[in-house]
Amino acid sequence: MENPGAGSRRVGSDLPKVLLEAAAAIASVVPTIEVALNIEEEIAPVLVFRSLVADILRNLVTNAMQAMSDKGKICLCARNAGRYVALNVIDTGVGIPPEKLSIVFDLFFSDKKQFRLRPVECSS
Repeated sequence: MENPGAGSRRVGSDLPKVLLEAAAAIASVVPTIEVALNIEEEIAPVLVFRSLVADILRNLVTNAMQAMSDKGKICLCARNAGRYVALNVIDTGVGIPPEKLSIVFDLFFSDKKQFRLRPVECSS
């Protein structure tokens, strides 16, 4: 994994290729989920930490898959947005309840059921 800290450098990335890899990963994990790609022609080249963009996409896609039943659709989109490139992950999941929209980006927020650790006896 690339280290985004001191001494690392951003590299030019082919974002359509990153999106294609994410789409292939979805199809291999849950073949009943339809994956669509909507990539604007002539996407501008960008300097990114490729592995971080891939991690972000993987997390968004994982959340999308968990919000759907066994069937649904995920669309990975890329478009030029002025000096930037916008990436969107759109899904047909249940969505975020309105009362949680204001806290969804809070650090450590999760709407998933929490698990509890319990002591287990280990024997050799």
